[in-house]
Amino acid sequence: LGDLYLIVRYKKLFYLRYFSINKKLIKRMVLFGLPILVATSLSSLLNSLDRLSLRMWSDFYQIGIFTATLKIAAVLSIVQTSFTSFWVPTAYRWYAEEKNIAYYKVVSDSILLVMSVLAVGILIFKDLIVSILSSGYADSRYLIGFLCLQPIIYTVSETTCLGIVFSRKSYLSIFVGVIAIIPNTVLNILLVPKYGAIGAAIATSVSYVFFFAARTYFSNKSGMKFAVSKHYMVLLVLLVSAFINLVQTNMLLINLLILLVVLAIQYTSVNQIWRTYKGKRLMIK
Repeated sequence: LGDLYLIVRYKKLFYLRYFSINKKLIKRMVLFGLPILVATSLSSLLNSLDRLSLRMWSDFYQIGIFTATLKIAAVLSIVQTSFTSFWVPTAYRWYAEEKNIAYYKVVSDSILLVMSVLAVGILIFKDLIVSILSSGYADSRYLIGFLCLQPIIYTVSETTCLGIVFSRKSYLSIFVGVIAIIPNTVLNILLVPKYGAIGAAIATSVSYVFFFAARTYFSNKSGMKFAVSKHYMVLLVLLVSAFINLVQTNMLLINLLILLVVLAIQYTSVNQIWRTYKGKRLMIK
C-alpha cells in the first residue's frame, strides 16, 4: 500500500524525460552491490548450517530443542535489530562529518557492555525462563549460553566492521563469510552426529567468533582501527561460561560471578556510562 501511494504521488517521475543513465554510477553500484549479494547468501548459509546438519545427522527432537533455544535467544536478536537500524545511518552520518574514531569506540564499548550483561542475565534466569515457557524447553537451558553469542557477536561486529563499508571494499564481506563458514562446517560434521543440538550450538558460537575476528581484521586493514582486546576478553568469558553452563546444573552463584567478571573487564565502559548518567560530559580521548 505504501508503494502504491508513492507511485501515484510521484508518478511524474516516471516520465521518460526525467530519466538519464549514469554509466559510471551504475558500474560503481554493481561493483559495490554484487559482493554484498554473495556475502548475504553466505550469511544465510551460515545461519542455516546448524539446522541443516541436525536434519542430516540427528533427529527431530534435537532440532526442536535447538529451535526452542533460538526463541529464548531471540530476546537479544530484538536488541540487535533495534541497534542496527539506529546505528548504520548514524555511523554514515558521523563518517560524513569526519567524527573522531574515538566516538565509534565509545559506541562499540557501550553496546558490548549492554549485550554481554543481557546475555549473562539470561544465563542467571535461564531456569526461571524455561519454567515460565514450558517444560518442553527444559533441555534448552544447556544450549542457551552458546546461542546467545550469535546476536551478541553480530551486534558488536556492526561497530567494528565499519572500515569495510566506509572504504567501499564490500568484497571483503565475502572473505568474512567464507572464514566463518569453514569452522562452522567442520565442527558441525564432527560434533552433530555425536552430540546433536549441543554440537550444533557449539559450532554456531565458535564460527561467529571467527566471523567477528574476520570482520574486525578486515575493517582495521581498511583504515578503521581501534583497540578491541576488551571485546575478545568478554567473548572468551562468555564462551567459557557457555561451556560451564553446559555441564553444570545449579549455576546461579557461578553465573553471578561471571557477571562480576564481565563488568570488571568493562570497568571503563561502566564508568563512562555512569559519568554520562550523572550529567558529566562524555569523555572522548
